[in-house]
Amino acid sequence: MNFGIALLVSSGSTLTLMASLAERLTEQGHPVHFIFDGSDEKVFAKLQSIAAPKRWPIMRYDMSDLLTSNATKSRAVRLAQKIIRKFAAAAPISNYHEANNRMKLQRAKKILQSCHTGLLIVGEDGVAGNCWLIGAAREMNIPVLDCPYEFSTRADFDNNMALKTELGSIIYPTDAERAQIEAIAPQWLKTGKYAGAVMFPPVIILAREALGLTLKDPWIVHGGLADHLAAEAKSTYASYIAEGIDPNKPVLTGSVYGDIVSTGLDADPVYRAAFDNNRKITPGITRILISWPTDYHADRGKHCEFADYKTLTETVLREITALPNAQVTLSLHPAAPDYLRTMVENIHPITSENILTLIPQHDLFITCGSSTMRWAVASAKPVINYDFYGFHLPDYDACPSVFQPRNFADFKTCLQALTRDDIAYAKAAKDQKRIAENWGMLDGKNFQRIYDLILTLKTPQQETDKRHASSR
Repeated sequence: MNFGIALLVSSGSTLTLMASLAERLTEQGHPVHFIFDGSDEKVFAKLQSIAAPKRWPIMRYDMSDLLTSNATKSRAVRLAQKIIRKFAAAAPISNYHEANNRMKLQRAKKILQSCHTGLLIVGEDGVAGNCWLIGAAREMNIPVLDCPYEFSTRADFDNNMALKTELGSIIYPTDAERAQIEAIAPQWLKTGKYAGAVMFPPVIILAREALGLTLKDPWIVHGGLADHLAAEAKSTYASYIAEGIDPNKPVLTGSVYGDIVSTGLDADPVYRAAFDNNRKITPGITRILISWPTDYHADRGKHCEFADYKTLTETVLREITALPNAQVTLSLHPAAPDYLRTMVENIHPITSENILTLIPQHDLFITCGSSTMRWAVASAKPVINYDFYGFHLPDYDACPSVFQPRNFADFKTCLQALTRDDIAYAKAAKDQKRIAENWGMLDGKNFQRIYDLILTLKTPQQETDKRHASSR
């Protein structure tokens, strides 16, 4: 039997990617396990519904059984339990955090041992990744493959620091703390904008570093210690290198997302014809796909010209749906809570179809900062990135047909031009087509390239088999 593979699911966004990988890996004969470390019970329930028919096991990465079980015999875990339960208030805070991290690391090892896995696949390995699972895998000589589920850059961290500055929650270490961090792990100290700031309280950083739970660069999304990063396209590969990732880490494979887009593109000859000829799918009709965000007004409302999310949503969606000769499909961000979903659905129906399949089956893509933009660019679809929350991300500045209006008046002008003027639309589609292959590989062979990369990784089972073969 082929070696087992564990896939980490943290959110609705990672679930789509990991489920697609699991399907294909199972076809190659690999037992797969899901590890869920998210907090959204709806996502967990959806994972269960996907996994149950396939009999894919799921393990939850949480601390509940370690905190309540008397069966564990690990001295490290018993020590951590003792500190956390009885002496957290009295013990030095650094001891508490180190013990807490030690317990999380022990939990990660226990999960990986239970999975009998030879490979761990994650959606990110940086500051938002699960450092305990990645750290445990490294200690157990289990390779880690980072398959990105979204696209972000350093600019996103600058936005985060700007928000923390506004809220008064940005963290600058004391002189003594800074000296410790500089001596042990200087990469945690931000450079450039907000120089000297840190992502977490210094005591947490130092506790993690004491256990080897480090990052090469906490200020980039994929700045961790995965063995390889499966780059989705030439543009993202170039971005990873430009941000300082070790050139040996990213491998240009494409993404299974690209294979899903490719399947959608080839679902009907009319979609491929529109792609090949830089025109709308149906003459006289504009098919519009909207990727609508969740509510960021609490954090970014000051950057928005609309007073609240409801007013924003009603105004923009009604402007789009009122267009003559337009067919509108609305997709809502998976992180949106039920009450927002209900509110949005009262304005326009929400599709449950995979947005990646839908992108090549539409003419125009409208969003606010969604990383799914890259798949619209790869599909040669003009994009209106209406930046109503003021993210001002530079990632798509070089894309000629990613239009980025920053107010409602400019949004309406752009929308009218692309829906009513076929010449303007054809030019925009043609310009997008020139760069499309840089943003996504739509040859249907992305998984095969990822799998070829997987087979180069030295799993514990492969090493054991090699030793046994050499001893014969």
